[in-house]
Amino acid sequence: MAVRDTLNQEERERLDSEVLALQKKLLETIERRKAIKAALPQVLPPPKNNEFDRKAKSHDKTTKRSMLGVEIAEKEADKAEKEAAKKECIRKDKTKTQIVSDVKSSTSGGDSEDDKPILIEDDEI
Repeated sequence: MAVRDTLNQEERERLDSEVLALQKKLLETIERRKAIKAALPQVLPPPKNNEFDRKAKSHDKTTKRSMLGVEIAEKEADKAEKEAAKKECIRKDKTKTQIVSDVKSSTSGGDSEDDKPILIEDDEI
């Protein structure tokens, strides 16, 4: 305000009117920002689930028509993969049971080292 004291009366009035106009503009900007801040939510809502949950049956042609060919192929491949894994697990269990039974029968019958069965690890099966 030291510069204001050096000005004459007319220049002071012009400076005061410009300062007043700038202050009004600043207040309007502050009020606008407050209104925008009040209108916007502080926390975003959870995202909407846009995926359509289709339940396809193998015997229902109508439901299968609404599925894409790729989706049908993926479902059938997953089903085949599960069945193959299940068969592999059953086969490994049978092999382990057979090896254990062979070990029990050979240890109870003879003490010769040539009659002992060879144990096979899971990695070798």
